[in-house]
Parts: sequence; C-alpha cells; structure tokens
Amino acid sequence: MKKFKLGLIAGVMAVSFSAMAAFTSGMTATQIASEVASLRAAGQTPAQIANAAKAANVSTTLTTSAMIEQGISASDAVTAVVAAANGNEAVAEAAVRAAVNSGATLATAQGAAIAGGADPTQITAATAAGNNGQGQGQGNVGNNSSGNGNSGFGTSGGASTISGGGGGGGSRS
Repeated sequence: MKKFKLGLIAGVMAVSFSAMAAFTSGMTATQIASEVASLRAAGQTPAQIANAAKAANVSTTLTTSAMIEQGISASDAVTAVVAAANGNEAVAEAAVRAAVNSGATLATAQGAAIAGGADPTQITAATAAGNNGQGQGQGNVGNNSSGNGNSGFGTSGGASTISGGGGGGGSRS
C-alpha cells in the first residue's frame, strides 16, 4: 500500500511540475523557444505544441518561429499552427510570414498553410500581397544590381502585387 501511495504522490508531483512549465500569454520569444524545446524533448508532436500555444493565446508568429528554431521543419510548424487555429486566415498569414522570415520559401509555407486548413485562394492572395505592400520577407538583390532587397512578399510601396517576393530596387551596371 505504501508503494502505491508513493507512486501516486510521485505521479501527482510530475503532473504538477509539467503544468508549471507551460505556455502562457505574454511570453517572450526566448521563453516560447525554451517551452518548445522542452515539449519536443518530452516527445510532443508539432500539432500538440501548436495546440498548447494556441490554448494559452501565445503569438502565432513567435510560436511558428520558435518551432522552426527548435528544429521542427517550416512545413510541419506552419501546418500545425494553422491546423490548431482551424485554418483561420490571419493565423495562416502570420505563420506563413514567420516561416518565410525564418528561411522557408513562400511556396513551401503557403503549401503548409493549405495543408493545415487555410483557404488556398485566401492564403496565396494575402501572403503574396504582403503587409499592405510594406515588404516583409526574403527580398534578394541580383548579382549585377544594387539596392536594398526589401520587397519580400510583394512590392515595397503602396500598391500590392502578387509576386511571391523578389529583389529590391537598384540599377545594373
């Protein structure tokens, strides 16, 4: 009987300890990354991690970035985060942007969002337009060009276009 009681107490303590180390609203990027690492080490799947973050109302962008930083593929991270939000368009857009900013291609991130339940017509149009054309993401300057390379998801100006990123302004010599 004593062994049973000790086992029960140890089990309750383990559950209590794991509950203390959990996502909470307002966590910093470092804290989120640490929690993702802990959950991965405990054998949690990307879907379980994303669901736990969503339940605590943790930032989609920071969750997606932390998952990728901790070794979860961009595709798996985006799919899990979007699925946890039941395909919510704003969540899908934020997850795609976070993945692209972490080095994923736009096509990979969009495909993962669609796999997670995002509306294909909404996610491709919205992420191609970017942040109202403000240029978030992976702009690359060509070899014979000079410029700032900040076009990212669309154009870096007032008019949004569907382009999937590209190089910045500049001149060829």
